[in-house]
Amino acid sequence: MAKELSMVERNAKGKEARQYFIEAEKIARQLIEQQAPAPALSNEQLILQLMAGQQEILSQLRADIESIKAGQRPPARVLPGLPGRQLSLPGVSARRRPENFRSMISRKVADYSATCGATTQQTYNYLYKRLYHIYGIDVYQLFRGERESILDALEKYGHLERLYGLIMAELNIPDDL
Repeated sequence: MAKELSMVERNAKGKEARQYFIEAEKIARQLIEQQAPAPALSNEQLILQLMAGQQEILSQLRADIESIKAGQRPPARVLPGLPGRQLSLPGVSARRRPENFRSMISRKVADYSATCGATTQQTYNYLYKRLYHIYGIDVYQLFRGERESILDALEKYGHLERLYGLIMAELNIPDDL
């Protein structure tokens, strides 16, 4: 707005302001030119990098298979770039995960349902839909025993941490509960 007004003003102050903005633009252009981005990789270079990463993952997996065949447990490691890799949960250290996710999940869902006036079943249904949309986990397709609940199946397949992460990220539960 100030620049527009000074450009329109036809007096000494207007001219002074125009000169100021012209100099400021020159300095900005020089800074931009000095910070030119690195040249982008070509498609071939990107493909070669991806293939090298995939080869590394394959060699690690082959080594794990050989150690399993030999009756040894393979070393625990995170393979880079594999889908389904879990980030640490908010408020939970990566080294020490709570063993009572079930009770924490039940309590958080009950608190949220009571606060928002929804039933616990509605809240769980929302969370199950979000599990599918975010992680591709269709809880209704998980194999369950005759008397197993969906939470039992999620626990059996190791997805309770993901459900807990969704609760912490998406359900706005007041701290005073």
